[in-house]
Amino acid sequence: MIMSAANDGVTLCDMKLSKNNLGVNRYNLRQIGIDYDQKKNEARNLATLAHELAHNYQFVSGVRYYDVKRSMEENQKTVLAMEAAAPTAEVIILFKADQSGEINWRRDLDEWDFRYSWLEKFDKHYKRAIKVFYSEQDAINYAANIVWKEVLKTPYIQESYNTNIARFTLLRLKYLKASDLYHISTTVETTVNLAGKFNDNVDFTSIKDMPSSDKLYQSDKMRKLHEALEWFRQKKMRGENDDYVKRYYQFLKENGNDYVDVDIADMECKVSQGQNVLQAFDDAIKNKFKNITFSYNIRGINKNIL
Repeated sequence: MIMSAANDGVTLCDMKLSKNNLGVNRYNLRQIGIDYDQKKNEARNLATLAHELAHNYQFVSGVRYYDVKRSMEENQKTVLAMEAAAPTAEVIILFKADQSGEINWRRDLDEWDFRYSWLEKFDKHYKRAIKVFYSEQDAINYAANIVWKEVLKTPYIQESYNTNIARFTLLRLKYLKASDLYHISTTVETTVNLAGKFNDNVDFTSIKDMPSSDKLYQSDKMRKLHEALEWFRQKKMRGENDDYVKRYYQFLKENGNDYVDVDIADMECKVSQGQNVLQAFDDAIKNKFKNITFSYNIRGINKNIL
């Protein structure tokens, strides 16, 4: 991964980052930044570097992270596959560094750190594979695949990136055209399969191992938000009078999805100004309900007066 980044002209930089942000990949600028002033130990810095190098390798391989022309479900698969592959790369690098005596991850990582539990799982399955005569590299890929699937189920991974997907879609709806309805995304399977392929040997992701979409949400609200945004996508491409759009709207409403009734332009404005996308939709529904209740009460008062 380091050679790939170097060949791509990427520079490793010491950057001042926010407290909870240990590293950043500015691919357009060919920069990977780590904040060494945060004085994390060698294992943490190595993990951060591995994470950002993994993303750089993904971009170099030509995979498409997000595309508004894809459905919400397709983007969810590609984004989560790529994002879960980066922490898995951290695990591989930390495991190998521990093997060579450069670090001791059991000593250097806190037990509450997700990496600690992922490394325990990796170590267990790696040793199990070696016992049944897997080659060294096959054992690494086998254990990495198991960890990748575990990362995919991690609550903060799902919540964080499902939120990002919703935000990306909301802010890009205006770019959709009628012709995009016929866009066929052939890159989803390729992207997922390449998400964890970091050289000729390391290869641990597969579309067949992706959980179904309903297993990739932490809350019913987020699932409904994605469904509503998919309806807004279809409406933008097909037009509001399209039969499919009408049937889809009816289906969502019958299943308790009120997010389809928000003013989407207002949502775009609020989210572009920094409001959390789910909170913006929730607030809109609450305000709509308050206005309806207020209007109903006013009519009741007027009726009594008359």
